[in-house]
Amino acid sequence: MSDGNAPEPPGAEQPCLGATAVQSFLVSPRIRRLSESSRRDKRSVLRRLAKWTGKDLFALSSDDIEQWLVTSPFTAGTRTFYLSHLNSFYAWAVEKGLVNTNPVTPLRCHRRSLEDHLDARASADDLDVGRLAAVYVADRLRCGEINALTARNVISVLERFVSVVGPGLAPSELEQEHVEEWLATRGHLAPATRRRQLSDVKGFCGWLARRRYVAVDPSAEVSRVRLPRYIPRALATPHVRDLLRHCPDARGRLIVLLMVEEGLRCCEVAAIQLHDINFHDRSVRISGKGGHERLLPITDETWNALGTYLSDRPATSGPLVRSYRETWAGLRPDTVSRMVSTWLGEARVKHRPRDGVSAHALRHTSATDMLRSGAHLRDVQAVLGHASLSTTQRYLPTVVHDLREAMGGRSYR
Repeated sequence: MSDGNAPEPPGAEQPCLGATAVQSFLVSPRIRRLSESSRRDKRSVLRRLAKWTGKDLFALSSDDIEQWLVTSPFTAGTRTFYLSHLNSFYAWAVEKGLVNTNPVTPLRCHRRSLEDHLDARASADDLDVGRLAAVYVADRLRCGEINALTARNVISVLERFVSVVGPGLAPSELEQEHVEEWLATRGHLAPATRRRQLSDVKGFCGWLARRRYVAVDPSAEVSRVRLPRYIPRALATPHVRDLLRHCPDARGRLIVLLMVEEGLRCCEVAAIQLHDINFHDRSVRISGKGGHERLLPITDETWNALGTYLSDRPATSGPLVRSYRETWAGLRPDTVSRMVSTWLGEARVKHRPRDGVSAHALRHTSATDMLRSGAHLRDVQAVLGHASLSTTQRYLPTVVHDLREAMGGRSYR
């Protein structure tokens, strides 16, 4: 994760203090299972911390680490990311007897839940646009309209919106020009991303109007972002084989097969619980977007990968795909996506960022291969969990051999 260059105190050019221990940590059995990029991230975080503090890593206190995080220009997501890496290092150090306590534990325990965070922001008497955004998301979360992951995404969009229009802006001063000014700052994003973020802002502005915080919805006249038509990019069969060969373990192979054979999204892979799997009829219940559920049969290859994974890491309840560091916890969707992208790069299938080859391309591959094998469009819709058939129809142009047959057999000589 990129965070820019953190400020460094004078005379901080010394090498990482505790470098030998860091190297031992990186080759420990638990860490060795991780991808090369994950190990590289851990090494980078530890070196940054040692370089900034100028102290031995084992001499650092919670206050030292907190001061580094607070005085450096890291985003909230980056700080959480860094704390995760530091926690794994110091947990290993405690196990080895190198330190008595984990200095990261107090910093992680004091993090508030999403609900607490929103309540704290909304508790002030003077409700400006920023605090009303927290009230809006908290209300939707409590009513069950959105889940916690969606709530975090929405509040992230609204925080950027508030930073553009002005943190202390009164709701009565919010106008259409503010929405258009914010939208102009989103021009570097993909059309689908701009459309989703504008939808979040429109939802907030509509809520402000319904609650009488504004006289007129300031986003009502802002045009929605038009999406260009595009053909979903699928991977060739040899590329999928290369990816499977570069999966580091049984968990990685299971993740890839759930996406390419079952057609699952990253969030759906992360959400599978062991009780969702019916081991008698070899099926799995999937919780998709909007809380919609669908029941899918488990293909033979995925079933074999599932058996191998559960043999390596047996469990009877909880998440199917688990973290190695916190064995009781499941992987986050963004972690699943990042892991698959790393494996795609190691397999030389992905060549550069934003080249269209991502974890989601495995879902595109699943739909495309089913249609090329003669599956009915309605069946593919059911597998993918699309609410509208028109969404599934995007995959029809990928079935080139049908178009070739339809366009062939003509001559104008």
